[in-house]
Amino acid sequence: MDAVAEGEGQPSYGVPIWRLLTGVVIVPALLLGGVTVWTLSVDARLPDPMATHFTFGGTPNGATSLAALLGAVLPPAVLTWALGLLAVLVGRDRRVRFRAERGAMAWCSGVTAFMATVLALTVGANLDQPSWASARLPAVAIVVVLLVAAFCAVLSWTLAGTPPELPPAVPVAGPSGSLRVASLVGREVTVRPAPVVELGPADHPVWQRHLRSTPLLGVGFGILALGIVLYVVNPVAGVLAAVCALVTLPLGSITAVVDETGLDVRFGPMAWPRKHVPLARIAAVHAADISPLQWGGWGYRIGPGRSAVVLRGGPGIVVELIDGRAFAVTIDDPEPGVALLDAYRRRLQGG
Repeated sequence: MDAVAEGEGQPSYGVPIWRLLTGVVIVPALLLGGVTVWTLSVDARLPDPMATHFTFGGTPNGATSLAALLGAVLPPAVLTWALGLLAVLVGRDRRVRFRAERGAMAWCSGVTAFMATVLALTVGANLDQPSWASARLPAVAIVVVLLVAAFCAVLSWTLAGTPPELPPAVPVAGPSGSLRVASLVGREVTVRPAPVVELGPADHPVWQRHLRSTPLLGVGFGILALGIVLYVVNPVAGVLAAVCALVTLPLGSITAVVDETGLDVRFGPMAWPRKHVPLARIAAVHAADISPLQWGGWGYRIGPGRSAVVLRGGPGIVVELIDGRAFAVTIDDPEPGVALLDAYRRRLQGG
């Protein structure tokens, strides 16, 4: 069982603060700040207006002022850093938060590198040109932008280091029960045997598992790449595709966490958004075999009296709520998490 039993005086299990600030703010600010300073230093060598939009062939088809260009780049970058810091600050008091912090570092560095490279290439294409119509952007520019952004994101991801070793939880008794069939919200669910955990009043272990769906991640990154390409031709279509990608990508991976508050399902590398099932609302919990077709397909599914997070068919956690509804999530090796969640439920109810 992956668990954390933190108490007073115990270390936190996140990224070291200096690495965190380096990846989320310091490196991105230095990168974009350096490009911005260089841009302002060559202002006299740029046409006014300057070419800021190009066709696939590299010829300009749109122009604006340098001030407008900086206004389109700098505020989104600052917003990106703010969102990264928000994700970090929201998670600082959580016992299990390494993935969210590492994701925030990679996101802020990658997005800022993307913006800084676009700004540098745009200014370079206009440098010493008599008018914006004379500017030319190399066809390989989009490849350069993507490579630089990916390199900086991977660099920050690596800077975060490796996940910390988690201490063992309380001892787990042997398996109990047997395979059986339970009816939940009008459908049959094959329940897997789970161990039994006994918790003392001072025990506060945490269990977590991570699951990634390569097909869903591939779809998300494919839509994002399409949006970047479309943006050159049609900015509106490019932005819409990017929004679709940002909705799809968080569904490509999840982290399930069980602690004394209940069950948490966190989406994507930044562990946001999240689905929380409070312990007080849980009537029963099972380790079960989950079929996507039984729960409405893949992704986040909502149906009459039920909801589910399904990344693949196979083992997962099924929770029966006190109001008669059910929630399911696919996750590897769910039995220890189910045992711990049931132990917390029994302790809360005094059983």
